[in-house]
Amino acid sequence: MKEPTIEEINRLKNPVRKRNRLECFDYSSVGYYFITICTKNKENLFGRIIGGDDINPPWMQYSNIGRIVEKQIQTIDRTQYVRVDRYVVMPNHIHMILIVAQNNYSDKVQANAIIPHTIGGFKRLCAKEIGTDHFQRSYHDHIIRDQRHYETIWNYIADNPRRWKEDCFYLE
Repeated sequence: MKEPTIEEINRLKNPVRKRNRLECFDYSSVGYYFITICTKNKENLFGRIIGGDDINPPWMQYSNIGRIVEKQIQTIDRTQYVRVDRYVVMPNHIHMILIVAQNNYSDKVQANAIIPHTIGGFKRLCAKEIGTDHFQRSYHDHIIRDQRHYETIWNYIADNPRRWKEDCFYLE
């Protein structure tokens, strides 16, 4: 058996992380963004999905942490640059459609950073009010490019509680 090279050892010690953001894209561009943020270890901290029958759709019963998260989502809507178009808080993740409505930002918000700045601020405010950080390190974003794509994501968010047991984040 041959000895591993130094490069192979270093690659095993320090694996290359996949980039989370689309390279060379200006995340301050006016437009629509689909955001997913998960809890650490996909723990069900925000509440639970209850109900759901032929008459009433299932709904999210929030925990105290879930209520704080929802309240902080609503504060995003009061920012100068970003508006929340639609969202759903699930037991262990959040989906949001964010709209960057303008791009004449101040010195505090650097170019190419409105979406990361907004998500980072949201997570910090949640952690401050909760007393600890319950979110995974990063988040998933997807740039919404046309009306058909927007409608698909809008419906996906609306149907998320109904499809909870088929969701890739479902861990009960």
